[in-house]
Amino acid sequence: MSEVVLMTLIVEINNGVSKRKVRCLLDSGSQRSYILKSAAEALNLKSTSSENITHTLFEGATTDARCHKKYSVKLPPLGKGTLFEVDFLEQEVICGNMPRLPKEQILKELKRHKIWISDLGDGCPKIEMLLGSDVYSKVITGGVKQLKGGFLPLSTQN
Repeated sequence: MSEVVLMTLIVEINNGVSKRKVRCLLDSGSQRSYILKSAAEALNLKSTSSENITHTLFEGATTDARCHKKYSVKLPPLGKGTLFEVDFLEQEVICGNMPRLPKEQILKELKRHKIWISDLGDGCPKIEMLLGSDVYSKVITGGVKQLKGGFLPLSTQN
């Protein structure tokens, strides 16, 4: 079975004083967006509220209700546009190892289609933010390109 690279990107978040680039996972299957507790702490984000949430997982398994701090963060546009505000819930761990798209893999083909990928390279840096279906439509235009090997990137807003 060949490896499938999921939709990830690098975004810069700003707390008004300092900036930090974080690796994000786009997950239309998640109803909400999440930020790692360690990333929120590193940016000294201030919680705006909290919510008790029970997560429903694959095959219907559920977690116990847990209190998640909520943070309101402004994200830069991923193409043309203005900052948009996103409410993130704090999470200790978002996911396991998530490989990046190797630089040499299909890079020429992506350039030919004018598709720019921000999360390229070796290794599996930690996912610090999950952009769920609550903001998915602000990030994705719906543009799809069929590339060699079945890679189907969705374009970000231009």
